[in-house]
Amino acid sequence: MSKDQQEIIDVLNYNRSESEQLLVEAKSKAETHSNSATESMAASERSIDSADEVIQRSLQLLSSRGVSIDLPKNQKKAKIPKPARHSNEGREWNDLVKEAGKEGFINTNIDDLLTPQEIAEADSEYIRVKKAFSKKTSLNKSDIALLLLTIALQCARQYIFANDQFRFQTAKDADDTIKAPLKKMAPDEWKDFLFGPVPYDAVARLDPQSENTGLSANTHRYRTLGHDPVLGWIFGPVNILSYSLTKTDMVTTYEVTGGKIGPLYNGLTLGAMQSAIRKASEGKHNLPAAVVKQAIHFGSDYFTKQGLPLPLIGSLNNDLAQKLIHQYSIDTYSVTRGATISMFINTIIGLIHRLFYNEEKHGSKELYEVRTRKILLIANSIATSSNVIYVALSRDVKKLDVGGMLVTIKRMINHLSFINHIQQEFMLEIFDKDMEQELAFLDGELQRLGYDNKRNTPLTY
Repeated sequence: MSKDQQEIIDVLNYNRSESEQLLVEAKSKAETHSNSATESMAASERSIDSADEVIQRSLQLLSSRGVSIDLPKNQKKAKIPKPARHSNEGREWNDLVKEAGKEGFINTNIDDLLTPQEIAEADSEYIRVKKAFSKKTSLNKSDIALLLLTIALQCARQYIFANDQFRFQTAKDADDTIKAPLKKMAPDEWKDFLFGPVPYDAVARLDPQSENTGLSANTHRYRTLGHDPVLGWIFGPVNILSYSLTKTDMVTTYEVTGGKIGPLYNGLTLGAMQSAIRKASEGKHNLPAAVVKQAIHFGSDYFTKQGLPLPLIGSLNNDLAQKLIHQYSIDTYSVTRGATISMFINTIIGLIHRLFYNEEKHGSKELYEVRTRKILLIANSIATSSNVIYVALSRDVKKLDVGGMLVTIKRMINHLSFINHIQQEFMLEIFDKDMEQELAFLDGELQRLGYDNKRNTPLTY
C-alpha cells in the first residue's frame, strides 16, 4: 500500500470516529431537549387551561354587565426560521493527516472503516464482479477447438523431436556440414586459423608419463570451460589466443602444444589470460578472429551426439553434466530446440486466434487477449504434464521435454500476471461505474433536501 493510500485510510478512519462521536452527542442533546420540551409543553398546557378558565369567567362577568367582547378567531401563523447559512472552513489535506495522526490514527486498516455487514457486502460484490470477468473471458467452442489443436501440436513435437533425434552421428559430419560453406567465404590467409582444431579439444598428454588430467574424447566437453555455452565465450577465445586449456574448476589451466596437453600453464588461468591479452594487442584482427573461431567450433559441436553441456552445469557438477548428456541426451541443443519449436507453435496459434477478433462481437481487445493467453497457458500446461507423466511411466528420460517445460513455466508467470492485471482493470471499471451511480443518487437526495452540491452550500429559502 502506498503512502498516499495509507493517509487516505487514516483520515477516513479519523472522520468516521469524529462522526460517530458527534452523532452520540447529537442524540444526547436531542434527548435532553426532547425531555425539556415535553415538560415545558405540559406546563404550557396547564397554564393555557388556567388562562382559559379565567378568560371565560371574565367574559361571563362582563356579559352580565351588558358588555360584549369578540375574541379574534384567526391567529397569525408562526414563521419557520430559515436555516442558518453555513460556511465551510477549508483545511489543507496535510493538516487533516497531522490531525488524524495526533488522535492516534496511524497505519490503520481499511477493515476498521467497515462494519461486519459492510465487509460481507463488499465480499459479495467482489465475488459477483469476479464471476462477471470469468464469464467475459471464458472459452467458447472455437477457442476450445484451437486449444485442442495446440495441445496436439505440442505433444507431437515432444516425441517427433526427441532429445536424441536430428543430430550428426560424428564430429566429422558436423564439420563437413557447418564448416564447408564457411570455408568458401573465408579469406585464404585465415582459413588454417579459423577452421583448425581448438586447444581445448586436446585430450592426450604431451608426456605420456604425466598425471592423468581426467580428460578424454567422451569427457572433455563437460570438463573444459571452452565448451560451456556461456563461459565458453570468455574462456574459449582466451585458450585460443594463449594456446591453453582451462578445466571447469576455473583454476587449472594447461599449456597445449601440437594438439597435446603439456604442463600447467605459468600462472594458471590468470597467466593464460595475460598471454591472451598480449596476443590480442599484437594485431587488431587477433581477438575478432578468435571469437569467430569459437563460434564456428560451437556451431559444429552443437548438433553432434555429445552436444554441448547445459550452461554452467559442468562447472557446478561434472557427474551431473555427464549423466544428462550420455544417458538422457539433455544438452543445450535439445533444450533450445524444444523451447524454440514450442514458442513457434504458441506464436502461430496466438496469431490465428487474434485473426478472429471482432470488436462488435467480442468487445474489449484486452479481454479477448485474456482468452488467447488462456488457450496457450492451458495447452502448454497439459502438454508438459502429459510429457512428465509419460516419462515417469516409461522411464525414457530422453523424451523429457526440458525446453518446453521452461516455456510453460515462463508462460505461467507472464500470462497469469497479465490476466490478473486485466482482471483488476475490469473490476476497477465496474466499481467505478457503481460508484458513479451511487454519487448520482446522493446528489439527487441532496438536491431533494435543498442542498446545492455544486456550490457546497444550503439552498436559500
